[in-house]
Amino acid sequence: MQSARAKNAHNSPEEKVHREIPSWAKFLAWFVTPAIAAAALTVSIYGCSAQESAKKLADEQRQQIAELQKTTPVGEITGMAAYHPRKPQPPITNIRSDPVLRQQIYDLSGVSSDVPDNGSLFMVVHDYGQPTPFFSDPSAHFFITHITLYSKSGTNQYWKAQGVYIGAQPAPENPLSYRLTLYFCNSVDAEKIVVATRTRAARNFGLPSLPYPSCKQLDSIFVTRASK
Repeated sequence: MQSARAKNAHNSPEEKVHREIPSWAKFLAWFVTPAIAAAALTVSIYGCSAQESAKKLADEQRQQIAELQKTTPVGEITGMAAYHPRKPQPPITNIRSDPVLRQQIYDLSGVSSDVPDNGSLFMVVHDYGQPTPFFSDPSAHFFITHITLYSKSGTNQYWKAQGVYIGAQPAPENPLSYRLTLYFCNSVDAEKIVVATRTRAARNFGLPSLPYPSCKQLDSIFVTRASK
């Protein structure tokens, strides 16, 4: 009786299951757990590394922007050409010698540097001598055109002010003098200027003043509008 029980115990289902598990399965069970843990550790390390790299890049970019915003923008008016002239016109070779303009609209161009991203350039035409009934001091008119920045070459960045209106459409009977000034204004003041110049009065008669404290004059030239 004892021998039979021993035999039955020896051949119990639990014993058979234990014997039937192959060695490769045991090895696989032993190997999978550490492998998963190692993979999780690798992903965690990679994630931390990528996060650190992104943070470092963002810090560097913020530092570059902060340094750029501390700089003083500079700019120069270097070129002037008639806008879609109705008839051929001689080129303006020296814009610093009070050139005489034969039409109303001109394109201006130039270079600038150290212009931060949180600001804009404007071309302002100061009207000297065309009185209007809307303002008491016609010499204080500011006719503003937004400037577009273009490609860079070294430290310089090229810009264009296209379609700048200089005086009224008909040529004046007597020569009139205008001052064309390159301005830089930060983003807060630039937004105010864009809003202010949307009105018909501003487009037709200019602004009576330029009450924007961040706006700085970078360069100026004088021109004469004449019929002959």
